[in-house]
Amino acid sequence: MPTQILLPDERAEQLRRFAESQGVTIADAVGLLIRDAIEAGKIPDELPGFKVTRRGNSVKIETGAWSRTLTRDLAKSYADQIRAVTRPVLTPGKGNPFMPIPDLGVTRRGVGVKLVDQKSGTEKTVAPGVADDVARLIDRAAK
Repeated sequence: MPTQILLPDERAEQLRRFAESQGVTIADAVGLLIRDAIEAGKIPDELPGFKVTRRGNSVKIETGAWSRTLTRDLAKSYADQIRAVTRPVLTPGKGNPFMPIPDLGVTRRGVGVKLVDQKSGTEKTVAPGVADDVARLIDRAAK
């Protein structure tokens, strides 16, 4: 669910210029700034409302709407599917990055991305930048 944040006009203009320079939306520009802070170690590498953990050869994905445990290979493939929906595929991955994921789906919903547990019919719709972060967290847990 979106949250409105008020900024001083000067900061809003700076944010618009930054977004334009990166060729992204303002929401995605904020995501880039947050990722920079994560990479610099200034904030924890986590995504509120999502929990992705690894135990042995399994990766558990909790979205706040649904929870599923996958093998590491299926988790990596699901992360690839999320990225394929959020951005163009520039180079093909090695092997088959689109292994069938039991009862999990990823689709576009308007400007958002829908992560679906088809078994229960439960879904979580997020911004594309958030979906990219979910994929990154899944990859990290699956390594």
